[in-house]
Amino acid sequence: MNLMWRMLPVTAVYFCYAWTLWLYLAWIPSYFLHSYGLKLQNSALFSAGVFFAGVVGNTLGGVVSDLILTRTGSRNKARRNLVVFGFLCSLACMLPLLFSQNLTWAAICLSLAFFFSEFTIGPLWAIPMDIAPRFTGSASGLMNTGTAFANQLNKVWRQSSTWAAVLGLFLNQAQLDALDNGSTATLLASLTTAVKAASGQTSQVVAFSATPVFDCSKGLKFEITLTGNVTSSTLINVPVGVTIVFTIKQDGTGSRTFVPPVGVPLDTIDPAANSVSIQKFEIASTGVIRVSGPMTSSAA
Repeated sequence: MNLMWRMLPVTAVYFCYAWTLWLYLAWIPSYFLHSYGLKLQNSALFSAGVFFAGVVGNTLGGVVSDLILTRTGSRNKARRNLVVFGFLCSLACMLPLLFSQNLTWAAICLSLAFFFSEFTIGPLWAIPMDIAPRFTGSASGLMNTGTAFANQLNKVWRQSSTWAAVLGLFLNQAQLDALDNGSTATLLASLTTAVKAASGQTSQVVAFSATPVFDCSKGLKFEITLTGNVTSSTLINVPVGVTIVFTIKQDGTGSRTFVPPVGVPLDTIDPAANSVSIQKFEIASTGVIRVSGPMTSSAA
């Protein structure tokens, strides 16, 4: 029990190191891939450079720790001070990333940050042997529980935050509120509405404009009420292999005209006041939009 309490601070420090390690391993490849638009092979090359810097730091940290211990005889200087030095330098090397989006500087800063983070490994693993030379295995095992906890918590928090971000973006695309106000019922209702809109189960009401834009990423059924003439329209984010539906309503005046998006072979809409014209289209794998059925018209 005494050994456990003596190793607790070391385990906590190793937890912090392991947290940053798993963050690097899981985040660095996608960081270069998405933040800088690199191709997969280039992203892998930059990531390998960062990780290689860690390998060098890992080795050099142990060498420097032994050298300081030999020259000074002080375990505090050789272990504790080097660990503090490594973490502070790692933090300092990350700060420029807040102010620069240059790829070269990002690679240099991340490599130096990982170098100094790994620089602490040699001194850290020497500490169990310094604290409990007769029970080095037990002490090392206690310290290593820090990395196990860090790995699991990092995975849980990373996955939960990723899912939260995805759901938030999904709701935002459907123009729904993604604010977490503590009401699960509200969030569930918003999610249900967004799923129905994305799957084409509900109509996407498009505000009238002389040049409206119909966005397929927000739903595959479009509904617009004509309060004036549409001189041109646009269809964007068009997927393939789906069915889209246009519902065009005349207002109480009627006789409004509608120019469909380029490539959409829409029939002539009913000009009668308060009439509703509906037509379906299929989008082939080639992207060609074909009529799925004749236009139907009825009074609103």
